[in-house]
Amino acid sequence: LRTKKMRGQAFVCFQELSHAVRAKEELDGFSFLNRTLVIQFARTQSHALHVVRGSFTRMVEQRRAELLQDRAQHEQTQVEQQEEALQEMAQTE
Repeated sequence: LRTKKMRGQAFVCFQELSHAVRAKEELDGFSFLNRTLVIQFARTQSHALHVVRGSFTRMVEQRRAELLQDRAQHEQTQVEQQEEALQEMAQTE
């Protein structure tokens, strides 16, 4: 696994919410291999759920657009900072 923190975790995706609720109710606190299971619902939707619903491509495109916008803003900030530095250098000469 990538990190020790992730060790022993599993991610399960149910197509029906009622099945997920039932699994959580029945398995939370269950002893498995001398360890107590702790079941939690995800805070965000998984990629697997997006694939099943057919919205994965849309999600990826939206994320890509957000990253491109962030990159453009970062580049604009860098340009502005460079222009300010050049102006300060020109004023001190």
